[in-house]
Amino acid sequence: MDHGDVKSVMKSVMNLVMKPDVAEAAKQIFDVLDRHVAGLAQRYADQMACRKGCWSCCRDTFSISLVEGVILLEGLVVLAQTNRQRAQKVLEQLQAPPTGYCPLLIDGACSVYAYRPVVCRAYGLLVKAKAQISSCRLNFNRLADDEIAVLELDPFNALMEELSARQCPESEPEGTARRSIPAWLAALGAVDHVSSSLSSGPSRR
Repeated sequence: MDHGDVKSVMKSVMNLVMKPDVAEAAKQIFDVLDRHVAGLAQRYADQMACRKGCWSCCRDTFSISLVEGVILLEGLVVLAQTNRQRAQKVLEQLQAPPTGYCPLLIDGACSVYAYRPVVCRAYGLLVKAKAQISSCRLNFNRLADDEIAVLELDPFNALMEELSARQCPESEPEGTARRSIPAWLAALGAVDHVSSSLSSGPSRR
């Protein structure tokens, strides 16, 4: 299914108003995950290279849910209203040919960090999703895999997919599929929304 088909499927959720119960549940899921990640990051602090300015894992191939896509778009709209310069850079990257890196990456940092999806919050640790265990190649170089606690992402992803089903009309099951960040942003009309926000929003930096 190409971006045009997805956009047609998502027509009835294009107002991007997150249902209140869905928005609150998503926040709670992120909060729980962030606490798990913080605890493990502290435990393995001397084994991890992850920090601001390190973006080797910020690829455009990770799949996310509809709800996470809408939350990212919310972050972009907020960015356009608070930092026009960075939002303009994101807009240009969304319209440019793919580079292999996430189009939300600006100067080595996520432009919508507070709105990032599950995989971005956890990756760097040793994570397991759909029976596959992975981590950033820059981390854990002095420990064997069996010495490292594994963070299970499937429960968090399943909850986000459940929220996506709750957000999306039952008549549009394609809306609950997982897609890459660029695919969801294209389907949700991110370029149009960011352009509109840049035209009408404040010009603060």
